[in-house]
Amino acid sequence: ATSGPAVSGSLFKENGLQDGGGAFKSSRWLRATPLPLNSFVERELCAEFQLLESLCDALARPAAASGGGCLDEAARRALRGSVQVLISSACCMSCICAFRQFQLLWPGV
Repeated sequence: ATSGPAVSGSLFKENGLQDGGGAFKSSRWLRATPLPLNSFVERELCAEFQLLESLCDALARPAAASGGGCLDEAARRALRGSVQVLISSACCMSCICAFRQFQLLWPGV
């Protein structure tokens, strides 16, 4: 079995818009879960959600560059690795759901 390129690094995210206050970029990989409390809060702006979305992009980038694609479920399942996340406060339920979506998208990570 062949192995793809190694992906390593670190990401840091904070709650809120991070790109110089520019336009909000909708998520590509994950879907935020609307919560009954504070229903007007954009859960895509939670630090955990932004981190997981960026991590999905980072995991998909090497496959896309080599002509493959991580939109293919078999390619995502073949990826192996680990991720460590440090969170400074309790996650909201939407972010817990985002972690589960990440697990389902990348079952070997």
